[in-house]
Amino acid sequence: MHTLFGTALVAAGASALNQWLERRTDARMPRTANRPLPANRIHPTEAFAFGLVLGVAGTAYLALMLPHALTAVVAASTLVSYVWI
Repeated sequence: MHTLFGTALVAAGASALNQWLERRTDARMPRTANRPLPANRIHPTEAFAFGLVLGVAGTAYLALMLPHALTAVVAASTLVSYVWI
């Protein structure tokens, strides 16, 4: 259960940060233009902070609750690669 919860936090953070990063591109595509960031329903600073808090919280949760720190390292690496690559 700890793995699922921590991973869910990291995945949600990665998704929020990815949408923050791609908000200008999403605004130009009809399929994604109505998302909260491109439609200006959420301020970009709020979305960035939300994604960062979720990602850090999920990584910290995994590091604290599981016996192997490698799990948290893999989760953090996955978050960074999903958002920035």
